[in-house]
Amino acid sequence: MTNRKVNIINYISEGVDENFQLFIRGHLYLEALLSEIIDRSYKNPNAINEITSTFYKKVKLVRAVGRISEDVEELLLSINLIRNRLAHKLDFTLNFDIVFELVQKAHSAEIDFSDDQIYLDKAESQSNYGIYGVVNEVMCNIFSHLIWENEDIFTKEDISHFLG
Repeated sequence: MTNRKVNIINYISEGVDENFQLFIRGHLYLEALLSEIIDRSYKNPNAINEITSTFYKKVKLVRAVGRISEDVEELLLSINLIRNRLAHKLDFTLNFDIVFELVQKAHSAEIDFSDDQIYLDKAESQSNYGIYGVVNEVMCNIFSHLIWENEDIFTKEDISHFLG
């Protein structure tokens, strides 16, 4: 922990901001989808339960069976790194520089966005989307990308259920 003293009662009572909640929730949904891809990609997924306990390992297993590209793997691991910082460092703050770098990585990983300005122009992205909007777009678009890239293992009903 840094030299800054934290009064835990005050810290907890301040609540958690919506950007934090959105990022953590997005990470959870991505992890659930990775688990689903693993379950459908391995002949006996129960045999690997002990080694699929973390997001990191799930990403590596999904990559190992060719269900995601190397760029998507790196993007997911970047998301996991940010999530770990949010979850384990009291003084870590999700700022726009971090999320803009993430949306640029998402674009490099060929994640589609309906508005190119979200990853091309930092000032426009911050003005039009802010942290919450960029995180929402990144998480939703990665989730959709993972489903469509793996549509051969999902039924139309599955896809409809996942994408609402």
